[in-house]
Amino acid sequence: LVSLYAKAYQLTGRPLYKEVVYETLAFVERELSSPEGAFYSSLDADTEGEEGKFYVWTQPEVNRLLKDQAALFSDYYHLTEEGNWEEGKNILYRADDEAERAAKYSLTPGEIQSTLQKARLRLLQAREKRVRPGLDDKVLTSWNALMMQAYIDAYRVFGEEKFRQVAQRNATFLTKRMMRSDFRLYRNYKKGKVSVNAFLDDYSFLAGALIDLYQATFDEKWLNTARSLAEYSLKHFYDAKSSMFFYTSDLDPALIVRQVERYDQAIPSSNSEMARNLYRLGLYFANEGYLKKSEAMLSQVRADMLKYPPYFTHWAGLLMAQLDEPYEVAIVGSDWLQIRRELDQHYLPHVLLSGGKDEGSLELLQGKLVPEETYIYVCRQKSCKRPVQEVRDALAQMKVKPVLPLGASE
Repeated sequence: LVSLYAKAYQLTGRPLYKEVVYETLAFVERELSSPEGAFYSSLDADTEGEEGKFYVWTQPEVNRLLKDQAALFSDYYHLTEEGNWEEGKNILYRADDEAERAAKYSLTPGEIQSTLQKARLRLLQAREKRVRPGLDDKVLTSWNALMMQAYIDAYRVFGEEKFRQVAQRNATFLTKRMMRSDFRLYRNYKKGKVSVNAFLDDYSFLAGALIDLYQATFDEKWLNTARSLAEYSLKHFYDAKSSMFFYTSDLDPALIVRQVERYDQAIPSSNSEMARNLYRLGLYFANEGYLKKSEAMLSQVRADMLKYPPYFTHWAGLLMAQLDEPYEVAIVGSDWLQIRRELDQHYLPHVLLSGGKDEGSLELLQGKLVPEETYIYVCRQKSCKRPVQEVRDALAQMKVKPVLPLGASE
């Protein structure tokens, strides 16, 4: 959801979406982050035998804590004496029409938000005195990789350096503590000990997150590690007969049936993410074998995708990328970071970024460094357009119309 809201903000400029991203990541930092740079698994839903007890509020509690701010807060978050949950308890959910609340209380939207922010802080401080829900402090590779992707997307959209630092620290943890020298992964980590051989989703999501981290930092070690994880997966999980990957490795104890995960659900399926990884790695490394395998995987689910689209949403994203023929955009020169930040102000779903202050080792970057200058190269199907130095010119070459802020007119 963090990635979704970040991209929705990038597309629309709607402040609510930014607020959701920042508050969600603040929760993750506060409740689920380990000192080592990893993310814990979950918090219990109940406290002292009562579901949601840690998070719900009664009207008298709010009145006592917020005093003259209680009326506005209660109206905005739908609190009542009777409660909107059970036994006089309330779950906070925000008002739909902020402008209406502002007019009702003779405040500007900015004053409304300032007042609510102070009120939320008071409630948060009071909540810290309650009995806390139990913490499942397992560290799972797949879940951590998804969280890393969320931080990367938030960093690229909002430019918050802290988000990049958290993502890189998590990547360092996963590649040092959960990965062996031969790129074999472990699934679990707890109290300094690793356990359980990783499944396909661990390889898929970590490789995908590292590709994303490369696009945010242009540090090729992350891209090379993603390729090595894909190679390991091809060696130990791939089934040439079905053109798909098994969920378990051939190094695991013999199983009666090795399952193949195809359907996207609350999170993408391990095969759809691996197909996307192979497609992107195939473009980065000019590897036709990767591209063909990705296309073969997509062809295996295409008929079912048309029949049952809700169960193949991540696959559909890959199909759209292939049909759209992504642009590969290289930014080469000392000002690469500033240019990448400018590009990231625009919603560019089917663009692969590469570059840095030097040419690097990727084939696409060779021969593109101009001393004392920074150029943008917009390429597609191994053919590059005339190099430009302004983001607006690169967008024009990609035929991308700059997104206007919410409420603005042309």
